[in-house]
Amino acid sequence: MADQNDREFSPATAWDRVGQFLQDSAAVGLAIAQRNQDLWTRVSTNLRSNQYKPESVTADAAAAMSTALDNLDDMWQLLTRPPDRERVATTLPSIFLRFQETDGVWSNPDPVWIRVPFWDRANLPRQADIHLDGAKAAVKKLGSALSAELVGSSYRLEVADARGLVPGMYVGIIAIGDRPLANLRIVVEDKAS
Repeated sequence: MADQNDREFSPATAWDRVGQFLQDSAAVGLAIAQRNQDLWTRVSTNLRSNQYKPESVTADAAAAMSTALDNLDDMWQLLTRPPDRERVATTLPSIFLRFQETDGVWSNPDPVWIRVPFWDRANLPRQADIHLDGAKAAVKKLGSALSAELVGSSYRLEVADARGLVPGMYVGIIAIGDRPLANLRIVVEDKAS
């Protein structure tokens, strides 16, 4: 037990944490630099056009504000969010969805945001994979109503057009390739309950 405590508070561990923070800082810095470059490329293109119309000025100002807020969000997350590390077992976020049927129409649960760790944000696919376990026909109907689409640097899990759902409990996972992002728990309530 003493060896584990010594290793946990050793100088090597402290410097490893500094290195992890610097790695995350570099990833955030690169994302901010790319975002800023994209903004100024857009503004520059608009400025060089023959007519810089008021609607273009308004759109560019809105894009600049959105870019500033995204940059601030990344910096805030870097400073306040505990680092996610692959070599240590960490908790995986869980998403719980509950479907109820009223007058033949299934409820649509609110969208859920899934954060992606800083170092995994390069070249993210437009859609995350949703894997469900259960009876094949029931899972197919449920799966067709779910989508996890990339918005900024997070995925938004949404429900749309839920039809013909089969009552039961379903478990699954949302992933990018072989990298899990969140556990998924779904309850489709029976009308009688």
